[in-house]
Amino acid sequence: MTEVYKNGLTRLSSNAEQPRCNIIFIHGLKGHPRTTWEGQRLADSDTAAIPRRGLFGRLRKSRAASDEVGTEQTSTSTKVFWPQELLAKDIPEAIVWTYGYNADVIGIFEANNQNNVSQHGRGLAAALERDIDNEVQALRRSESCQQLTRLIIFLGTPHRGSGAADIGQIAANLARLALQDSNKDILRNLQIDSEVLENIHEEFVKIVLQRDIPVHSFQESKGMTGIKGLSGKVVDNYSSRLDLPTIETLEPIDADHRQMAKCSRREDEIYRKVFGELRKRIKNGVLEPNRTAPNSLASGPSQQILSDREVDYSPASPIRKRHILLPSAPNKLFTGRRETLNALEDNLFISQKSQRLAITGLGGVGKTQVALTFSYVVKEKYSNYSIFWVSALSIGRFKQDYTKIAKECSIGAGFNEAELIQIVQDYLSNVDSGKWLLVVDNSDDQTLLFNNDIGIIKYLPQSENGITIFTTRYRHIAVDVADRNILHLEAMNLEEAKMLLQKSLGRGEEEKIMEDLLEELTYLPLAINQASSYMIKSSITIAEYLELMRDTEEEMVKLLSRDIQDSSRGNTRNAIAVTWLISFDLIKRDEPNAADMLFFLASLENKAIPHSILPVNSKGDMVHAIGVLTGYSFLTKQEDSEIYDMHRLVHLAVKTWMRKENVVDYWKVKTIEHLANIFPFDEWENRSIWQAYVPHTLRVLQDTEQMISERRAVLCLRLGQCLLVDGRTSEAVKWCKECFLWRKLSLFEEDAELLQSQHELAVAYRSNGQVKEAVELLEKVVAIRARVLAEDHPGRLASQHALAVAYELNGQVKEAIELLEKVVAIEARVQAEDHPDRLASQHALAVAYRSNGQVKEAVELLEKVVAIRARVLAEDHPGRLASQHALAVAYELNGQVKEAIELLEKVVAIEARVQAEDHPDRLASQHNLALYYESSDQINKAVSLMQHVVTVQQKYWRADHPDRIIAERSLSRMLRERAAEGLLGGEAQQLAG
Repeated sequence: MTEVYKNGLTRLSSNAEQPRCNIIFIHGLKGHPRTTWEGQRLADSDTAAIPRRGLFGRLRKSRAASDEVGTEQTSTSTKVFWPQELLAKDIPEAIVWTYGYNADVIGIFEANNQNNVSQHGRGLAAALERDIDNEVQALRRSESCQQLTRLIIFLGTPHRGSGAADIGQIAANLARLALQDSNKDILRNLQIDSEVLENIHEEFVKIVLQRDIPVHSFQESKGMTGIKGLSGKVVDNYSSRLDLPTIETLEPIDADHRQMAKCSRREDEIYRKVFGELRKRIKNGVLEPNRTAPNSLASGPSQQILSDREVDYSPASPIRKRHILLPSAPNKLFTGRRETLNALEDNLFISQKSQRLAITGLGGVGKTQVALTFSYVVKEKYSNYSIFWVSALSIGRFKQDYTKIAKECSIGAGFNEAELIQIVQDYLSNVDSGKWLLVVDNSDDQTLLFNNDIGIIKYLPQSENGITIFTTRYRHIAVDVADRNILHLEAMNLEEAKMLLQKSLGRGEEEKIMEDLLEELTYLPLAINQASSYMIKSSITIAEYLELMRDTEEEMVKLLSRDIQDSSRGNTRNAIAVTWLISFDLIKRDEPNAADMLFFLASLENKAIPHSILPVNSKGDMVHAIGVLTGYSFLTKQEDSEIYDMHRLVHLAVKTWMRKENVVDYWKVKTIEHLANIFPFDEWENRSIWQAYVPHTLRVLQDTEQMISERRAVLCLRLGQCLLVDGRTSEAVKWCKECFLWRKLSLFEEDAELLQSQHELAVAYRSNGQVKEAVELLEKVVAIRARVLAEDHPGRLASQHALAVAYELNGQVKEAIELLEKVVAIEARVQAEDHPDRLASQHALAVAYRSNGQVKEAVELLEKVVAIRARVLAEDHPGRLASQHALAVAYELNGQVKEAIELLEKVVAIEARVQAEDHPDRLASQHNLALYYESSDQINKAVSLMQHVVTVQQKYWRADHPDRIIAERSLSRMLRERAAEGLLGGEAQQLAG
């Protein structure tokens, strides 16, 4: 085994006679050129468990090794030094080296310390020149080292601080890991704002970008355990990445920081991944010259993260001056979007599918920043391309940018601005101008782009050597300028957004708080930057900013309307809400029907908007209006459905725009009128429609509490009726009462609409357990209708029926039977056998018979009702289920317990499928089934089901609801009886007590 020098280079390979490349292993802070890489050797079977040794035993050995002065002697057979024992053998065409240096944490980042990073870098360069005999040319200086480097692999290396820890804290964690002093006074020069550290990092990033050196960063997946003062990852994901999407590949390793550089065999994950990456690079042609560094004397391709395409340096290619005209320096906060950048390069430079491409997406999603970052990618990788940038915000800006191009290219001297536009177009359209990339930013105004007299599009150059990228919020424009070559940009994912927030703030906070804020900001880059700017200027925390956002809608819009400074966006308004207001104004000017649709949508909830709720002038107009709003990404269609969602922040911004346009009240009235016209009646067959409309109707009614009107009263009543069928009784009472109170103030006592609302409110009262209020109201309705309506009028019969049911619930059983027998007799004379009202009255009469002890009559009548309803109603119709429930109750009273349980089990199963858990009918069926289980000695089933009923009722119903009180008493009795019989455990006995 080769002796490994503690300081300097040690050659590990012995079999590379004609080396093609060198692989150099460099350890980190507190590391060692051998022990850093040694893994525990497995037993001969290769399946035996790794011997468990104490942490201090391993560290003592590591310390003893680090105390040696000159070399590291051959390790014992219990360790595998994998760079030599495995890698050198598996890549025989490479020479494998390890490099050691004094890796003491203390002083390593101090500019004047002899043990600093810069000194070690110069030491490495000198060692390379002295010790490595390269077949092409010896390395004479660090510049050559940069040129000859073909790949850098990092294993959990901290490049910067993060929200979880600054770089000083990370170094302290590393020190703890090696049982060194982690005193922060000693590590004061490792803070994130350290000038030394910043310079090192910036210089490194500059070099790898200029030289196009690929970077592969492995990140630890596991946190540390078992070491005092350490928990979680030593180097988190943010710190162990460079955020260079054009050259960096990220990959996790399923290990903690201490183990991620140690391998025992070829099957280990880290070995497979490192060896595979190296083998792939060599196999793909490491020795090909790097065209982006033409003076390079060694071999090796760049990592092709974005492209394999190379600059054309052939003699036939004319040498021209390159022109770069971009609006700002690279955005240091740019984060993620690697797939988008890859797609852009593949489309425009590699596959060359098109010469024109449009980037679309919601305002603030980052279209301009993607275009800017891609322009800098092109600048670094395609040195024979000139790059130009023009703004399409106004014709003035466009002319100004064309004038800059003319000046940069030294053309058009002496010509006026109007003439320069044509001169620039002609120049770039000529092949002699060379290859170019042109970005046309903010291409959002159709009139400005396509106007016959001043349209920008007609002044854009066309050349086989040119590529044009448009950024636009409006998909229709994207199609017009780039046909099908459209790249739609979505909001960031959570990880990207979190990284951007940490970068923008220069710090991080507790994960949950950051995630809550990002959810509120809907992961939009501009909104994140805007929020960060406000927090920095105001010196507030994320939690405090969140509190402001959640205060009121007006406060949120106010926060999102504050401009921020952003040089990359020129003089445009940089507040997220303001960018959308500009789009709204364009829609109002060019697409008035779409603007009306936007106003209507702002009155609804922003999620799950059914197509059928939208107002229709004509089908064609509606289709076009929806197309405009989806084209701006303001509206999105849920997959495989006729349901739409509106972006939440856009929804708020539209409300602000409506206030600015002074149209809020006008659209509230229009929306109420429209919903009152289309909201369905409470027939069971309409259930899917009303359930889709309910959230939006609730929103509209809540927002118009001070705008009482006849159409609003109609809407309140329709909503209340449907909520009652859905079992939402307390809400039903609220909206039925609102309708009744308005009509009571506005209409005569005998008005049919007032009586209808009075009747519906009483029914809601009855279902909500407010039986006395129901009786009082219904007696008034019955008296008036008896006076003004014929005996067989459906309205009069309906109110008598409702009053009889209320009487029965109020204990007035004889009155209920008397009234119902009269109603049933009249309905038998004027209605068909299967008429819903006739069946309902027979059902109610049977229930009254049952309450009066006339069980046989109840069973006989209910069997008839159940049979007819089974023939004419769907299995899950509430009327059919109610009559089956009532029959089961009658069966039990008649001693037919088995039949009662069988029927109720069927009812409970269907109701569980179609009704909410707190629906009164569902709970009533479960309550009775529990009682019948008890009477048939199925005790465990009975107790379990009754406990469920009580739990749900206590969650949703008020404490004095009669049905809740009855269920609680039933459960208490069951538990007491079981406890007395010794059948329950201690917990149940306590409940029973």
